[in-house]
Amino acid sequence: MALNALQIAQDHERPIFFPNLTSKNTTAKAFHDFMKVRDNGDAHRAYPSRVYSIYLQVLREVARRVELEPLDEIEMTLFAQAEVLARRAMSHPSGPEHFSAIAAE
Repeated sequence: MALNALQIAQDHERPIFFPNLTSKNTTAKAFHDFMKVRDNGDAHRAYPSRVYSIYLQVLREVARRVELEPLDEIEMTLFAQAEVLARRAMSHPSGPEHFSAIAAE
């Protein structure tokens, strides 16, 4: 959720949307519905075998840029900020027409 939300909130030109995990959290559920509308329902079937490798590649790039070694620290930061980022993304002024999503699922 955090990586998807961050890309929307930061106006990423060609976001890579990762699959949303099932959650009982109301913000996560709302964000999942928000993402369904945003990717027009077809993006989440594009790369089913590459999700984890793309995810790790993104984390490694973040680690390199912020000069932080353990990937788990980045993952925990993303997890801790996921709800805040999701709310920010859902209130972002641009609509789905601004995104040409590349699905990571």
